[in-house]
Order: sequence, then C-alpha cells, then structure tokens
Amino acid sequence: MKLIQLLLLFSFTLVAEFLNINVIQGEAVRLPPYNLTNTEYFWYRNETLISSAAGQRVFCQAGYLFFLPVLHNDSGVYRLTTKQRDSLNITVQVYDEEPFNQTLLYKSVFGLAATNPSVNCPTAVWMLCQDVRGSFTWYKDFIHKPKRSTKYFQIFNASKEHEGIYTCKCTWMRMNKTFITSASREFKIKGPGPVTYPPSFRFPTNGTAETGELGSPKKMVCKVSFGYCQEDCEVGWKINGADPQKHMVHKDKTANCTNSRFIMETSWEKENDMTIYKAVLTICKVTMEDFQTKFWCVAETPNRWEFVTVSLRISETMYKCLIVHLSIMGVLILTTVAFRVFMIDLALIYRDVFKMHSSKKDGKVYDAFVMYQTHNMERTAEERIAHFVSTVLPDVLERKYGYSLFICGRDDLPGEDCVEMVQSRVKLSRRLVVLLTPACTGQDGISAPVAEDATSQLALHQALVQEELKIILIELEKMDGYCHLPQALQHLAHKTTPLRWEETGCSSGRFWKRVRYQMPPAPIHLSYYSCMRKLQPEIQPLNIYH
Repeated sequence: MKLIQLLLLFSFTLVAEFLNINVIQGEAVRLPPYNLTNTEYFWYRNETLISSAAGQRVFCQAGYLFFLPVLHNDSGVYRLTTKQRDSLNITVQVYDEEPFNQTLLYKSVFGLAATNPSVNCPTAVWMLCQDVRGSFTWYKDFIHKPKRSTKYFQIFNASKEHEGIYTCKCTWMRMNKTFITSASREFKIKGPGPVTYPPSFRFPTNGTAETGELGSPKKMVCKVSFGYCQEDCEVGWKINGADPQKHMVHKDKTANCTNSRFIMETSWEKENDMTIYKAVLTICKVTMEDFQTKFWCVAETPNRWEFVTVSLRISETMYKCLIVHLSIMGVLILTTVAFRVFMIDLALIYRDVFKMHSSKKDGKVYDAFVMYQTHNMERTAEERIAHFVSTVLPDVLERKYGYSLFICGRDDLPGEDCVEMVQSRVKLSRRLVVLLTPACTGQDGISAPVAEDATSQLALHQALVQEELKIILIELEKMDGYCHLPQALQHLAHKTTPLRWEETGCSSGRFWKRVRYQMPPAPIHLSYYSCMRKLQPEIQPLNIYH
C-alpha cells in the first residue's frame, strides 16, 4: 500500500457570506456544510457542479466537499448552496508545505506561567478523525510527541520552553490509500499581571500634524500597546469618524489603489512581552480635501476604546515650490508690465546704443514728409498748426534729434508744381506725418467737414499704395470724432491711434518718445536744415497763412 503523506493545515474566518480557507499542497481536506440548515447540498466551482462520485479526487458527499488530496490548481472560489437557495462562498488558497506559512495557524492559545494549560485540536480535524476512525497523534514544532492521543494536549508547569507550534495529526484510510490530516496552533506564555492594559498610543500623539504633498501617496502609521492582550484587541483608522473600509474593496493584501483612495493594513508584534498593534493607513493620492480632514486612530478593547487625531498639512517642500512658482509668476508679470510700460524707452535706448547700425542706404533723403491742411479753418486753429509746424516740430525732431523733415510750405520751391513736388518728395521720404485738423464750426454751430484737397489725396495715395510708407497721425488738440475728416483719413484714424500733442509737454516727454518710436532710427548726421538753422539762427518762422 502506497503511503501518501498529506499534511492538513487550514484555518478559516467566516465573514458575512464569505469564508477563506488556507491549505497546503498535498493535504487531505474535508469541508463541512458550515451550519447551513438543509438536508441536500450542492457544491460548485466556477458555476460547474462538483460530482458526487466517490472515486473522484474532488467530490462531495453528505454535504461535505473532499479533496483527496488538494493540489495547487484547486485554489479558487467554491460555492455551497441549498434547495432554499442559501449560499456560502468559500475561497480556498493552496500553499507549499515548506516553508511553513504563519497564516495557516488556527487561533493561538495563551497560558500563564507555572500553570497547567492545554492546547486543543481544532474541531474540524478531531471530528474527521472520529468519523473515519483514524489514528490520532500530536507534534510540537513538527517533532512527534509520543503517548499523546486525545483532543487536548496537556502542558504541566508551563514555561517559555513550552511555547511553540502544536500540531494534531490524524492518519486515516480510504480506498486502500493512507491520508494524513492535521492542523496547528501556537502556544504562548502570557506575561504576569492583568491580561490587558488600557490602550497606550506609542505613535502618533493626539493632535499630530503630518506633512503631505498634493498628488502624492501618503502613509500614516499608528502603534498601540495593549499590555499582554492578543485577543479582542483592535486598532484601525477612521476618517472624520467614518470607517475607511467603506472606501475599500478589501482590507487585506489584495487591496490596491486602483479601486480605492484609502488602504488600511493591520499587524501586531511582540516587544518585551508586550503586544504592539500597528495600523497603516495609505492615502493613494493626497487631495486638498485631505488637508481639511481629521484622521482618527482608534484602539478598541472589550471594555473601552480610545482614539487620537491626526491631520495633514502641506509640506515645507511644497510651500517652497509654491513660493518659487509665485515668485517666478510675479517676476514674469512685473517684467511683462514693465516691458509694456517702458517698451518705447527701451526701443529708443537700443537705437541710441546701436546708432551706427541704424542708418540704411535706401536712397531716401527725408525721414518724414509732413502734411497738413489749413483751408477753411478758424484763426486759432491755424495759429496752433503754424506754431507746431514752423517752431515745435523742427526744434525737436530736426535740431535735437537730427531728423530730416520735408514740411510742405517750408521746403517746397517757389513756383514748383504741387503734384510733381508731392510725388517726388513722398518717394524720397521714409515716413508720412499727417497733422489732423479739427472741424470748423459754422455760424449755425454745426461742424463743417474738412475739404479733401488734391495735394493731400495724392500724398496719401502715394504713401499707401505706391511707396507703402508708415503713416504717423498727430492730433494738435482733442477731437470728439473723425467724421469731419476725408474718408481716407477716417479709415487711418480708426486703424491707427493718432498721437495727441500737449503744448505744455517737454521735448523728452511721452508724446515725442512715441513720435520717435514710430519714426525711423535717427541718422548719425544732422539734417541740412539743422545745419542751416545753426548757421542762420535768425531765419524767420514759416508763414502758412493764405
């Protein structure tokens, strides 16, 4: 007869309608109907009914499910049902026999030193052994203990030497095959004094504020001492008093961040014969809501429960990053504002620094052709235009900044044909400066439109169409609108904002900076007119009146 050594090491914890069973490869397993009240039971795996034929390796009989023996590929979920449609899902997990897995242990047994405690064999193995009339033996740390064949392993005058793993083993026969079914418990000596102390939080202290980074995972650890308690003691995390388990699918090793924002894991360890429980709460991804949340670490015993609160605050690194980002944004904003405010000044400074590279050999003679109208205007308006054209404009642009201007009425030759003069001078100019004249108010108080003479029309056409010159519009006084101007000037005034001259402004004021910005770079040499003005300062102002 071939002897099959089968080690049964299984433990289970019933939670609602689910049961987890851990077994080892090669063991003989009998799963009972687990208190489901009925006379007829059905076992399924993957919705497939398990056979009741006794000759199969896996079969059901009288409500029991047998694995003779159990193999790795038997791991999975099994469902037990009745005619009343009661059901129980059982998860079977198969492990290798070596090394021994601590999760296979049944509930530990504790005893006081110098007493006579006993270790009882789990009922599942003991009842199986009674039903099959098997041979019953005991092992300590997997070493055979002779003359021990009852359900209880009695320990006399218990001490630290008696601590260890106690295994009850049943050897039994079925269809000329030998099977061994076993289960194990751990025996430990309790410390002196009371079994449990009030919960003592090792970490964290109440009101602790831990640091976290937005968008990153965060782990919070809670350690609690219960004295010598190892039963009915529990440590966990709650969020504002709510159980984090509601945010998770499982609380064991199968939990992950794909289906939950919170994961909680618990464990315990021994420290100087004291039991230390640890609960770790993992926040998969910290959000702003977490910085407003109170996290509770709760410790419970059968008689009382206590808790400490922990909060999250933004880490200093995050503060530093925030300050750096805000500083950079502030600098960029200030730089942008400063650039917009001082853009013209910077452009003019750049021109002054690189003046030697600004003069182009483009065949042009004049930097600007100055055009204006004085027909049918009031006396004060004519005087204002005459003063600006004959005195202000030459003093600033020609004398101070060295521009060469062609001013109608000043630089045209006596008797020269107007059409030919405009065509030739505009062609030789780099800019066209147009002085916008105000509307003339008639006797009835209604503003009369300014007549568009042939000279101005020709100059605009020459500048816009043929030469593609940049046009600079200048207002000598504030205008309420441009409806009185010719159609071409109305279009330009709405497309390009005119520059308005303030008579009180200085030659280095904002108006002249804007004019110079729109003018071409100032030439290195002084204009001919500037030289003549220096040589003949007594030259008379321009007379533009007709």
